[in-house]
Formats: sequence, C-alpha cells, structure tokens
Amino acid sequence: MTGPAGMRARMTRMANDETLLRLARGGAAALIIKIAAAGLSFLMFLTLARAMSPADFGRFGFAFSLATVLAVLGSFGQRMLVLRFAPVYAEAEDHARLAGILRAGYVTVFTGCGLLGAGAAVSGLFWPDPENRAWLAAAGALTLALGWAEYQAHVLRAFGGMTLALAPRDIFWRLGVIAAASGAALGLTPLLDAASGLWITGGVLAAVTLTQAGFHPATRPAALLKRPAAYEAAEWRRASLGLWGASVVNFGTPYFSVVLLGLALSPSAVAAYFTALKIATLLGLALMASSLVAGPMLTRHFHAGRLDQARRIARLTVSASAALTGALFIAIILFAAPLMGLFGDAFRAEAPLLIVLSAGYLVSALSGINVLMMEISGHERTYLKVIAVTNAATLAALIPAALWAGPLGAAATVSLGAVVWNIWLLMEGARTHRVATSLLGLGRTS
Repeated sequence: MTGPAGMRARMTRMANDETLLRLARGGAAALIIKIAAAGLSFLMFLTLARAMSPADFGRFGFAFSLATVLAVLGSFGQRMLVLRFAPVYAEAEDHARLAGILRAGYVTVFTGCGLLGAGAAVSGLFWPDPENRAWLAAAGALTLALGWAEYQAHVLRAFGGMTLALAPRDIFWRLGVIAAASGAALGLTPLLDAASGLWITGGVLAAVTLTQAGFHPATRPAALLKRPAAYEAAEWRRASLGLWGASVVNFGTPYFSVVLLGLALSPSAVAAYFTALKIATLLGLALMASSLVAGPMLTRHFHAGRLDQARRIARLTVSASAALTGALFIAIILFAAPLMGLFGDAFRAEAPLLIVLSAGYLVSALSGINVLMMEISGHERTYLKVIAVTNAATLAALIPAALWAGPLGAAATVSLGAVVWNIWLLMEGARTHRVATSLLGLGRTS
C-alpha cells in the first residue's frame, strides 16, 4: 500500500508498536537528560577554565583524567556486570542473586577505587613541588567519588529508572560545581588552583551521590547490608574480567591520552587538548542516550532468543543517534574556533583539534551500539581483544605523534584508533552475535 493511505497505516502500526513506544519514551527521557547534561558539562568545564589560569586548568585536566582512568580501573568491570545480570535477575524475580550482585559490586568498587585513589594521593608525597602533592591528593579523592557515582548510576539503570539514574550525576553535580566555581570565574573571588577545583568537583559529586542512594530501595545502605543475598562469584568473576578490560582500554583511553600528554607537553598544551576533548564528547551524546535505553531491552530480547526484536531495536537506535550526531558534527565544523575561544582566547587557534577529535565520535555513532551488543551477547572477550590491540597501538603512537605534531598529532592518532576499532568490531559482530548495528554498510546480517 502506497500514498496517503499507506502512510496512515504505517503511522497506525507505529503508534501501536510497544517496542517502538518504549524506545521512544525511554529514549526521550534519556536524551533530554543527556542534552541537559552535555550543556551543563560544557558550562562546568567552561566555568572551571575561566576560574583558573590556563596552566592550572591543564593540571586540572590531567588530574581529572587520571582520576577517571583510576575509577575505571578500580571498578573492575562492575558497572557493565550489574547492567548485564541485574535485569535478568529482576525479571526472574531472583531477589537473592539480585541483592548479591549489587552488594558485591559496591564492595568491589569502594575497595578498588579507594586503594587506587589512596595510591595517587601517596604518590604526591614523592613529588618535590608541594603544589603537585596537593592536586594529586585531590585526584585520589575524586577517584573514589567517580567510581561510586558511576557504579550507582549503572545499578539504577538496570532497574529502568532513567531519571533517577542519570539526573543526579548529569544535572545536579554539574550545577553544584558551576555554582561553587562561578565566583572565581566571574572575577568576584581569587582564581582557583588545580587542587581547589578538584576538591570542589569531587566533594559536590560525593554529596549528590549520597543523596541519590536514599531515593531507591536497592541502593539504601540498610537494604544493601541486611537483605538476604546469594552469590555466583565464579560466573561474575569470569564475566567481569572481560568487561573490566574492555572498560579500561575503551572508555579510559581518551582520558589516558590526556594523562600521557601531560607527561610530554606543557600544561597549556594539555589544557587545549582537554578542552577540545570535552567539547568533542558532545557527539557521543545521542549514541549514549540510545544505549542507556536499549541496553536492558536488548539484554532481555537477545537472551530470550527474540533476535528479530533485538535487530529492530539496533536499527532504530543507530538511525536516531547517527542523524543527531551528524548534525552536531556539521555545527562543530562551522563553529569550532568560537567554541574553543569560550574557554580562553588562547584556545581559538586550536580549533582543528576539536574537528579532528569529533570525527572519531562521528564514526562511532555511525557504527551504532556495536560495543553494547558484544557485551550483552557474551562476546566481551572478543570485544576486549579488538579494542586492546587498537588502543594499545593508539597509545603507543600518541607521545611520538604529539612530539612530532603537537596536540593535533595526538588528536589525529586518537580519532584514527576509533575508526579502526569500530570497523573491526563490526566485522567481528557479523561473525558472532549477528545483530547488525551500523549505518556504515559493514557487518550486515539482517
């Protein structure tokens, strides 16, 4: 049927399609929060940049990136582990195992991030400059706050509560940091140093995360400590190893690149790269929001053998995220210099950094939820192999590229690495889970 009648029939089917409606409702909530979060993240780092000297903002960027990497390391894959198993336990009404995986995750995250954060703080004692000791100690505290906040958000995502899971960290944390740093940014109070900015960032995040925990029965301290629990430690450990490695080499790589550049370039050069990276992450917004909603739904359909539904969700997800990401990429090409200039006049000349880094995020959006599909289908070790090889090569080439071509050489290396691992992963997906996720024409199986 074609023409107006066919269009009406199609619209009627869409209006009655429960899968599409759930994706639209959940995706809209997640997307609204993530759009607000992206804007507030931009304003938060803009405020902090204006509240510090360029050199101190470079030190802040180095320390923030170090804390982010350590938080991923210290979480030992618990973020994705709880997202993979908790929806299954909840649907089966297996309350004991559900309580067990939540409790084990909190213990692991607090222990791992706490020890790594303490290690960062102690390492500052061996630095000759007292100022370095101060911001390394603050980075250690931020490590624990980041690890806790991210794990708790994943726990709440597993229960399907997008607003409660995302709003505290994405909205209220950033608003709190903006309020705390705005006096220095506006020139009403003295400029912040790197350590002060880090303490503000970590302190506000810890307060927001503690408040968030009281709003859901599963994350209240009394429930976590007293609820009867059962453990499948061996199975969780096997799954978490692959998920952990994948998180480290994938999500930690952009921040690890900042840490490596901090060892090779001046604080001001690091500040320019960190600024471009934070703006470029806006292009990951749509894919992230889609994945937040699609994750639990894909897990249920895939493990129940409903592959047609899983493929349909993947197609809807990549179509929506790619369209928005493409529009944002065009906007960045047109306005790269003014955007960089907002963080400081010295950064306007570094606009090519922003365009090059953004290209990598565009390719990721066109590749769709390939990462998510590998994880929920049980092929996280294949995923780990792909990104471990490509990102290890990327990081190995980073410092030589930076020494040869400055921050732009580093940005080109990071974006090229993203292109390689996305294409490789699509080919692996066609061989393993056979759920097509891409608009690139690769790995089509349905």
